[in-house]
Amino acid sequence: MTQSPLQTALAYAELGLAVIPLCGPGCRHPRCKSPGKRPYDLLARRHMEGWQHRGVPSPEEIERWLKAPGAERANIGCLTGRVSGIVAVDVDGPAGEALLTRLAGTDLPATWTYRTGRENGGRRLVFRYPESGRIPSRLIEAGGGTVEILSDGRQMVLPPSVHPSGRVYAWLPGRDPWAFGPPAPAPRWLLELAEGGGEGHRRTPEEWARIIREGAEPGARHPTLTQLAGHLLGKRVDPAVTVELLQAWNEARCRPPKPREEVERIVRDLWMKDQAKPRPAADKPQGAAGRKAWNDIARLIDWGAFWADYTGQRVPPGIGRLATSCPFCGAAGGFELHLDTGAFRCGGCHIWGHGLDLARHLCRAPTHRALAILDHYTRKEVPA
Repeated sequence: MTQSPLQTALAYAELGLAVIPLCGPGCRHPRCKSPGKRPYDLLARRHMEGWQHRGVPSPEEIERWLKAPGAERANIGCLTGRVSGIVAVDVDGPAGEALLTRLAGTDLPATWTYRTGRENGGRRLVFRYPESGRIPSRLIEAGGGTVEILSDGRQMVLPPSVHPSGRVYAWLPGRDPWAFGPPAPAPRWLLELAEGGGEGHRRTPEEWARIIREGAEPGARHPTLTQLAGHLLGKRVDPAVTVELLQAWNEARCRPPKPREEVERIVRDLWMKDQAKPRPAADKPQGAAGRKAWNDIARLIDWGAFWADYTGQRVPPGIGRLATSCPFCGAAGGFELHLDTGAFRCGGCHIWGHGLDLARHLCRAPTHRALAILDHYTRKEVPA
């Protein structure tokens, strides 16, 4: 009797892979745009949310999956990245193979490899995740070919899952985990791509326009949102603005849209990672009184700007305009701050702007408490 895909779950889990059930190739859920590829909760009988945070399942959990209705029709996948100790390279047909040759040259060691269900003969190579550092997920496009790196926050379909076309995902001879042994370490070219070097490092404006225009299906939504967020934040777009832009794109172009809180989490994680990078020491405001005054102003600006932007309400009555000495030129009474909108200007040095622009100047940081305050206001709470 032929073994169903999910019946291989225990064998994969014993390898340390964070396996996960996927919907079957005949999934008829009206919002499922990728039958056979989306994580599926067999016990709740619906597509799974929050699967990115799962780990290696226990034998008892796998046993419950196998006893659930519809288990025989389910596919099997696993999380990629550090949780499973692997990173996969997805190669899309002949054009993808040509691009892989340009990226890797001769640095392509033998490792776990299987055939995917694509009509054009795609394959997936699986390498060992590095013990130190990390490899981010990313999509590389050039010359009409695509090579996709599946790492943290992603999942991949595993053999012997069935593609909607009826083709079966299958390990190449001698390249399955049990015959081959541990996967090869991630090669140097892959590590260099993770560090931002190599081909595909910079997208052209036309490529960004295509991504924005075409949107993303399940399986590509999370990495595409991450790439767009990284691109915007890398251009020093304010993280709060980045969140709003991605929420609009998510609602209009992702099929189906990701939960709003997940979009916020993507931006927050990237911004926090950027904040953790070492930076040259910046000049600080002189004197404790000066530092307190500047931080107080920045806090008030954050309050007014975010209250207006994220709740659609004005700040409480009685707090409208603050006239004080300009923290930049020192002109007495020349600096006006409108707390209801976060707008500011100085009649002395003619500096002007809105909300967090001033906070960045005052506190010498990319954005002063922006995402912490965003957390409060998306929950409709007033920050302390």
